[in-house]
Amino acid sequence: MTRTTTRTVALGLMLVAGLAACGTDDTGAASSPAAPSASPAPASAPAAGAVTGAVTAEDQSGDGTTLTVASVELAGAEQGWIAVHQDLDGKPGPVVGTLQVEQGSTTDLVVELDEPVLTGDYWPMLHVDDTTPGEYEFLAVEGADLPVLDGEMPVMQMLTLSVG
Repeated sequence: MTRTTTRTVALGLMLVAGLAACGTDDTGAASSPAAPSASPAPASAPAAGAVTGAVTAEDQSGDGTTLTVASVELAGAEQGWIAVHQDLDGKPGPVVGTLQVEQGSTTDLVVELDEPVLTGDYWPMLHVDDTTPGEYEFLAVEGADLPVLDGEMPVMQMLTLSVG
């Protein structure tokens, strides 16, 4: 089953609160919540709102070590990330795997997960790679590699992974 990326503004606000409350980086270690940076963006960073994208994902089954994202579109940035967030009470929680993506359209992206996961809901979310190229730094570095937004909503797609 394919789901669309349309979500309500309320979910977007819950996401921002949930990610901040999550307080974990991609390794699961505690960290400070990311907040908008008061300092100017690096010269290589895309202008706010200039980056757009889309994520399409489908429910799937597997062994819990990988997750497949059907398609990703990224425009306005040379590189980005698909960060797979584990579900936390109906919203994205800790990151369980990442994969760098290039500008343009890509299909059938296989994300290797940091550790095997169990059956459940997961949120592939598109992030910009805007600070240290090739290094996923969301929550580890203030204001780095933030989610790509569609209006006020992060570009993401919930899916159910059945492990067995």
